[in-house]
Amino acid sequence: MKKLKISFAVIFVTGFIALIASESVAYPPFLFKARKFGAKDCTFCHINPEGGPPWNDRGKWLIQEKEKRKADQVDVEWLAEYKPGNDTAEKPGAAPAKPPAELQQFLTLEEDWMKAVARKDKDALNRFMADEFTLTSAYSTGDIITRDEFLKNIQAVKQNELSFYNATVGIYGDVAILKARIKDSYTMNGEDRSGDYLITDVWVKREGRWQIVTRHSSLPMKAQSKG
Repeated sequence: MKKLKISFAVIFVTGFIALIASESVAYPPFLFKARKFGAKDCTFCHINPEGGPPWNDRGKWLIQEKEKRKADQVDVEWLAEYKPGNDTAEKPGAAPAKPPAELQQFLTLEEDWMKAVARKDKDALNRFMADEFTLTSAYSTGDIITRDEFLKNIQAVKQNELSFYNATVGIYGDVAILKARIKDSYTMNGEDRSGDYLITDVWVKREGRWQIVTRHSSLPMKAQSKG
């Protein structure tokens, strides 16, 4: 009888552990913590039940709080301060949220550089572009375009419109790497080269001034296949 009781106890403990383990798999730590704020599943902060991007207003608020607090990761406890309708997430008709200062700095540099290209402003281009600047683009067929070649080519360019989105920047001492998507509307020698490009730009700080040393520009595979 004693052995039988022990067996039942072992089965109960094993079953309880299995239940906890299965629940831990079904409900990630973030969801566990968010339960006290009313979370039932991942759609509490995410659009998709599986989680990940895109995020709803609550999720966007948490990400903005992470940047505001300069935290390494999101803390679910911040939800105690969240008030629906009063968050800073982007809403229809509202002014878009400003990007972080470091990112805005390089977006401004990028825009000013591209304006100088459109104006063919040699003085400004000399300030922005390092002597060793190179370009690898969707139209370079694998060849690396030098600074002199780039400056020569832009004489045949007619720039109509340029805008950045999905931009990120990483700063590593005196080196900054900006990655972005750009909607570029322009012609070169009469050929329409407008498209939605992926770019990676590398900037280097010299004597207190940022200069661009290289750009890699490409079209997404879907856009290439259409061509």
